[in-house]
Amino acid sequence: MTGQGLLTSLLITATFAWDPTGTQVAGRSSYYPLVVPAGNGSVFFGWEDWRAVPTRGADINIQHLTPAGMPVIGWPTGGASACASSSDEQFSSLAPDGAGGLYVFWSKDQRAEGHGLDAYVQRFGPDGLPYPSWPSYGVGIGTRPWDDQLARGCTDGQNGLFVVWEDSSPDAPFFSQHNCRAKRLLADGSTAPGWPDTGLAVSASPGGAQSLRRVVSDGQGGAYVVWWDARNTGHYEIYVQRLGPNGSVAPGWPTEGLLVCPVVSLKILLDAVSDGDHGLVLVWDDDRERPAGVDWTTPYGDIYAARLRPNGAHAAGWPLEGLPVCVSPGVQWNARMCPDGTGGAVMAWTDTRNHLGEIYVQRVLGNGQLAPGWPVNGLLAGTTPGEGVDPELASDGAGGAYLCWVDDTYYRSYAQHFLGSGAFAPGWPAAGVPLVDVATMGWQQTGLDITADGAGHAIVAWQDLRNDAAGNPQGSIRAQKLITDGLVPVQLALRTVEATSELVKLTWWGSREGESGLVVERSDDGAAWQRLGSPLELDTEQLSFTDVTVAPGTRYAYRMSSTDGRLIAGAQWVDVPAATRFALAGATPNPARTSELTVSFSLAARGAGALELLDLSGRRAAWRDIGTLGPGAHTIRMHEAAGLASGVYWLRLSQGPNRAQSRVVVIR
Repeated sequence: MTGQGLLTSLLITATFAWDPTGTQVAGRSSYYPLVVPAGNGSVFFGWEDWRAVPTRGADINIQHLTPAGMPVIGWPTGGASACASSSDEQFSSLAPDGAGGLYVFWSKDQRAEGHGLDAYVQRFGPDGLPYPSWPSYGVGIGTRPWDDQLARGCTDGQNGLFVVWEDSSPDAPFFSQHNCRAKRLLADGSTAPGWPDTGLAVSASPGGAQSLRRVVSDGQGGAYVVWWDARNTGHYEIYVQRLGPNGSVAPGWPTEGLLVCPVVSLKILLDAVSDGDHGLVLVWDDDRERPAGVDWTTPYGDIYAARLRPNGAHAAGWPLEGLPVCVSPGVQWNARMCPDGTGGAVMAWTDTRNHLGEIYVQRVLGNGQLAPGWPVNGLLAGTTPGEGVDPELASDGAGGAYLCWVDDTYYRSYAQHFLGSGAFAPGWPAAGVPLVDVATMGWQQTGLDITADGAGHAIVAWQDLRNDAAGNPQGSIRAQKLITDGLVPVQLALRTVEATSELVKLTWWGSREGESGLVVERSDDGAAWQRLGSPLELDTEQLSFTDVTVAPGTRYAYRMSSTDGRLIAGAQWVDVPAATRFALAGATPNPARTSELTVSFSLAARGAGALELLDLSGRRAAWRDIGTLGPGAHTIRMHEAAGLASGVYWLRLSQGPNRAQSRVVVIR
């Protein structure tokens, strides 16, 4: 079966189950999330798991969610381990493999002696398992005996990938020790013919710090590498190199890399995306208009952009010195963008023209002109209470874009949807929509990442610091789905699930204003649904339902609908534990003091029964009713034995026709 075919077989019916407070992707001690498309509307997540810190160090975990916001069948609820070696790892990036799977990159891995900090990549299928030809802990990217870091990659169009990293030379000055190297790996993890194992130097220039920013496929089997370079002025300038599939620089491109903009200025926080026609669009913050006497450490800049064709020339309509996207008064910085489908892009940045950081957006067409309906110097994205920072964008597939950002004053996150015409999409207020539908300001959301899902929607991931029951910040990873006219339309979200071999109890939370005639449905395949009955109303915000018709060891999906067939709460899979057997484990410890006699046993079903303590003549010395206990393992303390004399006794467990007996020595 092909990777894409396997992905299709793993996905279940796409009903919406996204929690209005953010669907939890990973629990406590999870940080730095990234999200990328996986095909068919599903998405992959990756993050650093810090539960082993400081015992072992950070690990890398991944998750695969369906369009419904549930783990793909076969994936654990908390995600799968991408690398859990004994070494500490720093999560670098993710990249789809083009076949329904995923490449995961990390660095600062110290497992190889004498190699310093190494970078690695691992390939996973849609089922979360490493590809058979790949080592269990990934492929080491660099083979030179010094530090490799900040690995990034993109597909080569043949299920393999280009991987680029920063390589540190130990004999170079600290400021200029990083150089970018690249390598192409085949789908089986081996180095492609023509590429050195040590990697190809992206630039032949001998000097200048090279700081890797982006790796973008050229759509023709090659890749663009974008980096900052300080070789000339001490200021970072933007350079690009195009690499062919055979281990060399693309014909016509300078071996030292192409300088994007000849204007001497500080260019920072850039982004780069494909133009959809084998070329590249770049955007950056530029301080060329910095007033004399204003030190470079003081934020100052405007937003400029460029479009490069496959031969390295600037596209028609795009000035050599950069296209001014926003040159309004104030400071503009932290530019990000996504393709618009016409060879141009939708761009966003933080802007202080009104003396407070706000998020502005602009669309530039492939010909270097503003799209009709978009104002000069950009459109205000939303009016949040504090300072807007860290914008991220994803294409909506129709010339517009989904946008998310952080209110840096209150650490709340917001979203917006712009049409290609520059108007807010229907259903989206001009102020923006909070990603988490809660009133408290105590839940902080930071570290946003966003991706288009390929179906006209977008998925946002963030680092969430809401408190647990003890009042401690969890550091979890949450996600939300953005659709054409707002957040995904969920009225109720599943809050808790309790499952035994005899029953499943579910509790839903959320608004159900105007709803009546609700019904709970169950499915064993995600396609055919059986109506079970109406939920019980616990209070104005909670509903509950207990299913006592389950079979032990079976997996079911549950959802809630209205009696007229509308979906109210999306599907959630629940694993029913296998039935436990009737057994008496006995007393622990043994011998046991009369005041500390503790007995362990398991029941296969609920029913009348007793646990008895008998002396050697058969007379009952102590007794406990077990009729209220359900199936499963149980441990109880026999307080009734506190006054017994020392000696040998028998424990007897009985329930219906079942009997079990064990000897125990009791001491005072």
